Amino acid sequence: MSFWLLLYEAFKRVNGYAMSAVGVLLSVVLWLLPLTSTISVKVLVPVGAVLLVVILTLGDAAIVASSRAARLPRVVRGFPPSSLYADASAILLLEPSDLFSHDAMTSVFNRQDGLERFIGVGFVATVQEDQLVQVVVKASPGGEADPLWERIRQNNADELSRLLVKPSVPQSLVE
Repeated sequence: MSFWLLLYEAFKRVNGYAMSAVGVLLSVVLWLLPLTSTISVKVLVPVGAVLLVVILTLGDAAIVASSRAARLPRVVRGFPPSSLYADASAILLLEPSDLFSHDAMTSVFNRQDGLERFIGVGFVATVQEDQLVQVVVKASPGGEADPLWERIRQNNADELSRLLVKPSVPQSLVE
């Protein structure tokens, strides 16, 4: 999501149109009233309304941007490979993430005792309409018979929680 789209979405969420309309209406009403003060209320109210809209919009955008910070998505489910990917170890379904795009290479790691152990390489088969990411794991050092992959395909919650899918591939596999 681009910066400007993020700001526009934030503007809509904080009801920026309504708040701007109220600010303009108050400005017109105050301009018509004969008020006297050191700081003109006719200037203070419109400036205050604009500042309020800007502060709320930027605050909302900052909250959304920080919640979307680039972090690795969680593996939601594991599936046996379909006939289209008969040579794959598994198909993994990941949470929505801006880090992955269609056909991007991925690597899969298993976290154990503070270490990340490389267990496979794959690719993004598709980013679904609901933004979930399907990753086909095509190669794994332990091979298809590895009981770890069987537990992943059976959606063992403990195994799924230890998986990390990264949007990169180790250099040694590329050479």
